[in-house]
Amino acid sequence: MLGTVPMYDAVAKLGKNIKDMSVDDLFRVTEEHMIDGIDFLTIHAGLNRTCVERVQKNPRLTHIVSRGGSILYEWMLKNDKENPFYENYDRLLELCKKYDVTLSLGDGLRPGSIKDSTDAPQIQELLILGELTKAAWAENIQVMIEGPGTCSS
Repeated sequence: MLGTVPMYDAVAKLGKNIKDMSVDDLFRVTEEHMIDGIDFLTIHAGLNRTCVERVQKNPRLTHIVSRGGSILYEWMLKNDKENPFYENYDRLLELCKKYDVTLSLGDGLRPGSIKDSTDAPQIQELLILGELTKAAWAENIQVMIEGPGTCSS
């Protein structure tokens, strides 16, 4: 099985500042990965604006250690917009159906230290990941949820 994280490639491939990446840019790179034949892709769709509020109200020792999560967090802050993969989740699911791709829902707010473990931001994201999983299942799309438990020290 071959999996990718399109958000990493978007930063490198587009050659744009995070703020300047459009929703269509992000989906174009994501679809390119699917066209290339990947089996699963990791998307941090559960890190939405509610999670951003939780991070801001509950400062963390190690902030956001997930690369994909930190990129999307910055994109949302700089654009004052919702996570494009959360807001356009139906669009993402349609692509997954079209190319028969499994979703790996990334845990963008996994803890980077014991102090941050099971804090409000992590739990909020896990709840949203559960909702997103049910939506994908309703469309017969396979889902994996990363974590909780991947922890950088």
